[in-house]
Amino acid sequence: MLPTLETTKTHRCIMQDFTKGIMHRYGGGERCVFDCENVSGAQYPALAPRMPRRSFMYLSEGVLGMYCADSLYIASDGELYRAEGENSMQLLGTVNYEPKVFGSLGNELLVLPDFKVLDTIGQNLFSKRLRLTLANVLVHNQDYVDEEGIARTIRRNTLHCTDYNFLDFFHPGDSVRIEGTQTNDGYYTVRGVEEFDLRFDEKAFVAEDIEKCMLIKDAPALQGTCTSEDRLWGYAGNTIYACAQGEIANWYRYDGDARSSYRVCVADKGAFTGCVMHAGHPVFFKSDCMVEVYGDSPANYALVQTRLSGVAQGSGASLCSVGGSMLYLSHNGVMRCSGGSARVISDALGVQLKNGVATTDGRRYYLCAEDESGRRALYIYDTETDAWHKEDDAQGIRHLGYLGGDVFAYCDNHAVYILGQDTTGHGTAQGVVESYVDFHPITDNARGEIVPVRLGLRVWCDTGSTLQLFVSYDGEELQERATLQAVGERLWYVPLAARACHTLGVRVRGTGNYRICALIGEYQ
Repeated sequence: MLPTLETTKTHRCIMQDFTKGIMHRYGGGERCVFDCENVSGAQYPALAPRMPRRSFMYLSEGVLGMYCADSLYIASDGELYRAEGENSMQLLGTVNYEPKVFGSLGNELLVLPDFKVLDTIGQNLFSKRLRLTLANVLVHNQDYVDEEGIARTIRRNTLHCTDYNFLDFFHPGDSVRIEGTQTNDGYYTVRGVEEFDLRFDEKAFVAEDIEKCMLIKDAPALQGTCTSEDRLWGYAGNTIYACAQGEIANWYRYDGDARSSYRVCVADKGAFTGCVMHAGHPVFFKSDCMVEVYGDSPANYALVQTRLSGVAQGSGASLCSVGGSMLYLSHNGVMRCSGGSARVISDALGVQLKNGVATTDGRRYYLCAEDESGRRALYIYDTETDAWHKEDDAQGIRHLGYLGGDVFAYCDNHAVYILGQDTTGHGTAQGVVESYVDFHPITDNARGEIVPVRLGLRVWCDTGSTLQLFVSYDGEELQERATLQAVGERLWYVPLAARACHTLGVRVRGTGNYRICALIGEYQ
């Protein structure tokens, strides 16, 4: 009787449409990427390297703050600039050497802690901070006789002093802090202004003669801001603030009407860590909760507090409203929050991140953060494909912003770069990009052991690009197997030495511009 011959069969594993981006060996299935660097999802469903970054501006000193409103504004070396074009800036005025918090409302830009306001149309920067010390002050609450012996009727609660021309400093509606009146120190709203007279609310003063007092105009020491309709909102410590309606420099006007400023202390469990305008209303975060503000005036503002994993301390700049959700860095990872609930979406990265800054182009979330080893990298999340991709960050990104189709990044080397696809033609492209991608290991759970015999990749390569293929048997050290230098689209087949294993890892390292459309693994 003749012996039975076993026929060796070849099986094929095809991976294409890499929908899940980075899975970093965290429950990743087929058609996903385990790790990558400088790979972009912009040419989905194909894998491609990120576009070369474009240099936009080089600065002689470090940046204290960067903000995108109607233009790109940069505070550097004690001065505020407006970017007019590549390596072209307009000097707007001086600022102090402290880190900046910006906010915008209509055609005005607020710069804190300087308490300066920029008219973005006229490009004029004005200081709104005021401290006037007055001596020999009179408080008129009744008729009096002037120096010429003429009886004059003075409106009640009028502060009279000839040290300054009040018309140079005040306007009706300004909120002013008065110190030195002993019994009536506090904030008052200016109702009328004349050359040497300031009229305030009824019963603002008790004493009629004040030896000395101080008039102060200032703003809260806000740590973050957001704009909602006709108010600028912000937070400092555990307090929420809103400016007077349409008045970016008026934060202490409490008249009890719809135009008044607003302030509320939320003392429960620590300080606020971030805020954003989302779904038409301001939203504030602490590290363990979210506070949403509803209503259209101070009289009917209502706060709704929800317990969840909030914004981590030091990552307030990571908070963005994108794709119908709020994305931010918490102590548990990157969260996607909507409808009063939040879920972690960064397990795929395989690292714990902190000290994040972010921006969005309306679809993608650009997050630069620091991992456990202290290395900063740029992670990009596509809200439509639910995929992450990772870019290097050799320059150390510190500020991010989006304006008119460009994502701007300020780096430790005092340079501003433009990231992503070149949709505007701004900036000068940098050099060739090096990248790599690790694919889901080829395995067969039903059979256990496999013998890989050949790999095939459907690729497109531009002139001057190079691809290198590496394999790893059962997690061992990577071994280079082939190099491809070609132009155009082709199937790239790489034979493998017959060796039994349980998993075959595949890495492609590339230089230049290329696309990977499919990976085919053949094994016995």
